[in-house]
Amino acid sequence: MFIFDGDFIYGVEPKKKRFFARSFANISWNDFYEEYLGDNKAEFGIDFAWSCNTCLIVGYPQQKGNEACVTLDWACKEFNVEVTIESEEDGECFEEEIEADKHGVRYICKDMPYYRCVCGNKQQLPSDACIEDETCWECDEEGKFTLIPSEN
Repeated sequence: MFIFDGDFIYGVEPKKKRFFARSFANISWNDFYEEYLGDNKAEFGIDFAWSCNTCLIVGYPQQKGNEACVTLDWACKEFNVEVTIESEEDGECFEEEIEADKHGVRYICKDMPYYRCVCGNKQQLPSDACIEDETCWECDEEGKFTLIPSEN
């Protein structure tokens, strides 16, 4: 249901394949199948153009001419699967959590937490980031961050 390498011909989306909007596997279907499918559980990465919400939940099925585009809600009901998705959008500093099954979709979107570098720079980093590996945008120091408590 994702767009795989080889699905596009001269930039035109496939006409007969059903897919999630702007959701790219960056691997061929055959390689994806061999590497990730076969078990009852699979974990893999997908590139979404903008956010999971716009690509999987909202989608484009209501837009005339995009009948091939499906939503996560439809796919979970159609194929009786359970899905857990965690994503991060570093440019806009938000994170998404999605749980979906044949009964529906639960969606949470939140801002990434703020951290302060020893140089004083304040920046947002993913909740699950390994702080020791993160680099400050201001001073290029690595791993010199302290979590700023939430103001809520």
